[in-house]
Amino acid sequence: MLIKCFGAAPQGIEAVIVSIEVHAVPGFEFTLVGLPDNAVKESHERIVAALTVNGYNKPRHTLTINMAPADIKKEGASYDLPLAIGMLAAEEEVQSKLLGEFVIMGELSLDGSLQPIQGVLPIAMAAKKAGFRGIILPAQNAREAAVVKHLEVYGMMNLQEVVQFLNGVQSFTPTRVDTAAEFEMHAFSTELDFSDVRGQENVRRAMEVAAAGGHNILMVGPPGAGKSMLAKRLPSILPPLTLDEALETTKIYSVSGMMMRKKDSNSVSTKAPARAEFVCSNSIYKFRFMDFEFVWDFEYMDDPRDIFKGIVDGDPGIETRLIILVDLLMEYRECWIFSCSRENDPFYFGDVEYKDYKCVIDKERADRIIRKAYEYAEVILWSLTTKDGRLLHVRYYTLAMMLMNIICEYAPASIVSDDVRAVLPKNPSNEHWFYYDFRKRLFVI
Repeated sequence: MLIKCFGAAPQGIEAVIVSIEVHAVPGFEFTLVGLPDNAVKESHERIVAALTVNGYNKPRHTLTINMAPADIKKEGASYDLPLAIGMLAAEEEVQSKLLGEFVIMGELSLDGSLQPIQGVLPIAMAAKKAGFRGIILPAQNAREAAVVKHLEVYGMMNLQEVVQFLNGVQSFTPTRVDTAAEFEMHAFSTELDFSDVRGQENVRRAMEVAAAGGHNILMVGPPGAGKSMLAKRLPSILPPLTLDEALETTKIYSVSGMMMRKKDSNSVSTKAPARAEFVCSNSIYKFRFMDFEFVWDFEYMDDPRDIFKGIVDGDPGIETRLIILVDLLMEYRECWIFSCSRENDPFYFGDVEYKDYKCVIDKERADRIIRKAYEYAEVILWSLTTKDGRLLHVRYYTLAMMLMNIICEYAPASIVSDDVRAVLPKNPSNEHWFYYDFRKRLFVI
């Protein structure tokens, strides 16, 4: 028996429809293919627990599940629901006639309840573009998806409701949102106002000119100078967004998970996206691992890639990936308050005022970032290594290895593969140390 249902994979601020094919034959095995990450592979345990708690039979067949297209990586727990529905349909507990009409997405708890997911708006837009009748997803995400017109949006609380709907046992009313009316209602509301700023005359003038002319602006300065405070208030003097611009902005918030954390119930973001960590930069990024340190100093560089100028036969693609990885680690560090000892801070960051405590400010965000950084660093490491173990570029590899060492200090042990553990230096020594001499524009290893 072959069953097919549909989900979606966010790609940036867009989404690609994913076909989930379930093939059932006699036996008791389970195979999941189609480039799933660890979170997707773990879905089997969550699904089996949810099925058992809600009174459904465990799969009694050998199930082979393919997530197509296979060249797109499937990430996160949002595929729990479509995988569960596909497995139930293969066991003939769910009717398959409606499966081709809906995109199904949602994370399952062990009790079968549905948890909210990220990237709902791009997924809903992709579903409409692909000609689907509607979308089934967690109730917390329903208003966000209902922004898309001419698409039936069904927000469900748990697995049982989804099964009852697909089997025609119970009917549900689709969620509807008057997007234009809601946009007009909240278009001119603001929480942080530029008029609250006192002093900073020169910076205020520069930001007013940038806002009026639509220019870019970069603020450089030590911590506490007011960069973030000013950046957060900049949207209050920007022209109001059009509805199309608001929808584009909402897609950005959606894929970043910020729509789930919003305090209000607005389905459309009416303010221009402004995040201090994206529009501001401090002067010095300095990384330390044992006797291994790496300095990223904007006072000596016109461009971040300047730090690679001493490398012969450089690869711009790899350098871009390394820069992105450094940015991820700096974003991770912003989730922490470090202890009084500078030596205890592997991410020593310029002239920081250290406190006598150490804690996580935003653990959920920190965990998400460090997992992403690990996956990114792993890809970089393997791209610099041939099948026979030969290094393609020792300097890039040394930097990537140093960053991976830092990441593995903080990443959950469960996500670190045995292959990565095997290549990490057990006792880092001077042979793994290098620095960048700004005067000579040269890497020294």
